[in-house]
Amino acid sequence: MMQLFLIQLPAWTSFSLFTVLDFTIVAILVLFFLKALKSTPAINILIALLLCSSLYFLAKKFDMPLLRLLFKTIVPTGLIGLIVVFQPELRKFLINFGKNSPLGKNGFITKFFTSDISSIEQMQEITAEQIGKCLVYCVANKLGALIVLVPNSDVDYSIESGVQINGIISSKLLESIFEKQSPLHDGAVIVQGSQILAARVVLPITDDTNLPVRVGLRHRAAIGCTEHHDVLAIIVSEEKNKISYAYEGKLLENITLDDLKKKIIEVMKN
Repeated sequence: MMQLFLIQLPAWTSFSLFTVLDFTIVAILVLFFLKALKSTPAINILIALLLCSSLYFLAKKFDMPLLRLLFKTIVPTGLIGLIVVFQPELRKFLINFGKNSPLGKNGFITKFFTSDISSIEQMQEITAEQIGKCLVYCVANKLGALIVLVPNSDVDYSIESGVQINGIISSKLLESIFEKQSPLHDGAVIVQGSQILAARVVLPITDDTNLPVRVGLRHRAAIGCTEHHDVLAIIVSEEKNKISYAYEGKLLENITLDDLKKKIIEVMKN
């Protein structure tokens, strides 16, 4: 029986080093793409595409001419539309894939040739410390705050909507931005590395309709900017006086300062 099964297998299924390599590469690409789609509305579109593909194969197998004609008519146009619909996810997929490749930011080759690792780690600690001091001040003075930490150059959502700062990060500078009388306190502050890039930046609001009513506009903006970008959004609620953060489209509320600092350093290392 086993011999008969092996005879019926296609030629490409004969196992070799290249077969294993083939499956591994495809699996990695699929996993990266699914990670980019995770926690985004586009995952529902992917499910719909899989269902449509199943219908098409059924129509082809059982000879359903009308259904086949329908698919042949809409598929060419639909492919162009998919490129537009999945543009943010494809972009995120390519960024993550490049970043985790051997020559990317997280690749072993890059890390091997990076000589000044201690100074990078020191900068990450300083950034986490300065943001932490600012958050303590905001909580103590009942100030709302929204800080977006950008670990790479993925800031196209876009700092031009705010006021450019381009200053070295410090808790005092952040505190002055979030003061109620400050003209910059509305919107988000964008931080990249040890620099404050901009303040009063307008962020995209999440389309997630499953969020509780109690989740306010500041938190919805934080979730929205993390759905399609590899960033960490930190929030201080003006009403509840609590610290939260959004990452990869998910909101974590009532976070301790120590846990937040660990998350900041983790994200900056990515």
